[in-house]
This record gives sequence, structure tokens and C-alpha cells, in this order.
Amino acid sequence: MKFRIDASDLTAGKLREIITNLKNERIKVLVGVFVSPQQKYISYGIHGYSSNWLLSNYPEILKNGKVNFDEYIIINNEKTQYSYYLAKKISRVVNDFNFDGVYILTEPDGIKTVNDVESILGLLINVRREISRDKILIVDRVDPFLSIDLLRIILNHTDYVVLHTSPWIDGMLYGARANRTVETYRQCIRHIKSELKNNEWHKLLFSIYTLDMARGWLTPALAVQLEVDSYSSLLDNGYAIYYVSNYLPYRLKLRQQVESFS
Repeated sequence: MKFRIDASDLTAGKLREIITNLKNERIKVLVGVFVSPQQKYISYGIHGYSSNWLLSNYPEILKNGKVNFDEYIIINNEKTQYSYYLAKKISRVVNDFNFDGVYILTEPDGIKTVNDVESILGLLINVRREISRDKILIVDRVDPFLSIDLLRIILNHTDYVVLHTSPWIDGMLYGARANRTVETYRQCIRHIKSELKNNEWHKLLFSIYTLDMARGWLTPALAVQLEVDSYSSLLDNGYAIYYVSNYLPYRLKLRQQVESFS
């Protein structure tokens, strides 16, 4: 099971303490990296974030509001590929705080097309190169209907890939995908498993969306448990939960024990 902790209000010392305590409980701790330059929405106030440094100093690397990681920026009078620059920064944070790896949080729409894969591939390659091999690299929100060839490219540079597998969220937030069902995703996962080698499909995780207090939605408990039961029989290496907090009004039952990450 994977879950997320928001560290935005923590001091560096407090964050190190939390990381140490979690690792003492044999829980692997990853640093989350948002690839979108900003995500803002208004719901009982203004929520989200904005990378003002990037937007103000390097607007030229943005294309249709998304970061082109293969573009070059000028840092200290030197031309540097942005994916390489960012990977160096990520690696420094991983080593400084003794994280167990990196969790790449993609655009809200996820990775659905050739262009989406091309736009993030440079970052995945450079992060994998900069962090040590014993560190974990995860990328999320990959559409399982992506071609096998493109999925395999992503798998080649990561340790785990989180597939987007939530029909309830599809219908509520993304009307264009509302015709997908649990069975639709199960059939797609079966096809993926038939095409991939064992060492490839064992890297696949599925995703479960539970609630978002800021935006005001909650997935019904029966729908969540149906998804967990349906997908865990096909992908047995774990899943990512979006989002966990002390407001979550139900428990999730696991069919088997899986390694924990945060």
C-alpha cells in the first residue's frame, strides 16, 4: 500500500524526524515530485500550489502550460537541460533527508499519449541516473490503455508504475473517460499482463481514489472495496491511495500483506 504525507508545513528537522520514525517501522519513505508547474482550484478557499520560480524565470520551457523537460535553461551562465538540473536537485534532497526513493506525481490528466510519454521521459531517465540503484523510482497516473510499447519504455526507467484504474473518478471528474468500468480496466490489465514479461508486469500497481476534502468528493466505500478486490487479484504488488487523511471514514481490507511506502 502507498500513501502520501503532506510535508509543506514541516521544518527540515521535523521532517527528518518523521522519516526516521517511519523507517524504524520498516516503512519506505519517498519524496513526492509534482511535474506540473502549478495546480490551483477554488473550493472553500484557494488550494494548490505554484512554482513561481519556474514560471517567472523560465516560461520558455512551458508548452501549453506543461513543462518540457528536454528544454534548456541558463543556470550560473551555463546552458543546462532542465530535466538534468531538476534530477540533480531531487537527488540532493533524497540524499540529504535519506529518502528511500522518488515518487513522480504527473499532470492531473496523467500519461495518456505519446506526447505525454515524451515530455516526461527525460526526467525519468535523469532521475534514475542520479539517484543510486538501491533507491526506488515510481511514476503515477499512467493510463493502462497506453500502447504496450510506450508502457514498456516507462517501465524500463522506473521501479514501479501506478496505473490509473478508477472508473468512479473517471465519471465524476473526467467525463471523457466515464464509459470505463471496473471490468473494462480488468480486461485491459489482463491484456497488459499477457504482453509483458514477468519482471515487467510485477512493476505495475493500481490506484484507488478515496477522498479529497479540499475539493469535496468522497468515493463510496462499496465502490472502493470493489476496485481493491477486483484489481488485487490481478496485480498483487500493491496500490496507491489518493488521498489518505484522518477524515477517511472507512477501512480498506487487503487480500494479502504488501510492502508499505509513504
